[in-house]
Amino acid sequence: MHTEIEKLFAAFRSTVAIGADMELRLRMLADKTPAIERFSTAKDMGTVEKAIIDHFGHQVTGSERTILRVARQLRNKLMHGDFTSAVAKLEELGYEKQPPAIKVLKVPEKLTVAGLLDALAGAQPFAVDDAPNSGHLVAWHLQLCADGSLVKAAEVFRKGVAIIDRLAMA
Repeated sequence: MHTEIEKLFAAFRSTVAIGADMELRLRMLADKTPAIERFSTAKDMGTVEKAIIDHFGHQVTGSERTILRVARQLRNKLMHGDFTSAVAKLEELGYEKQPPAIKVLKVPEKLTVAGLLDALAGAQPFAVDDAPNSGHLVAWHLQLCADGSLVKAAEVFRKGVAIIDRLAMA
């Protein structure tokens, strides 16, 4: 694969790895807590999260509950390619909506110089809130990298990890 495309995959991979780490820590916290260990392998992460919150509720602030919930949902949205919803999850946590950082053009199947020039002239800013996920995966990856959304998602996951680690030491 082209080295520039590999950079996109590396950025995505490093972000979702922190999200996966957070999920495993949440499951391990449930597993090491006798009262809720039965929830550690629940298929739905929301069930694991609820058990943790119910058990450690007095040690978890309202904003921490929100971070854990949204981080879980954000990880899921990224992993399953629902990038529109992933950006909305960042906005739910107070991250500002970012302007388009790239332009998208549709290249004709039978590419000619004239066709390419027409496509370039018609290139539009990639507005994340207007673009569906399907048919735009490369553009979405470029946008998420360019506008800092993957960095912000990693920050959210790190906050979730810090909360879980604090509860594990309690």
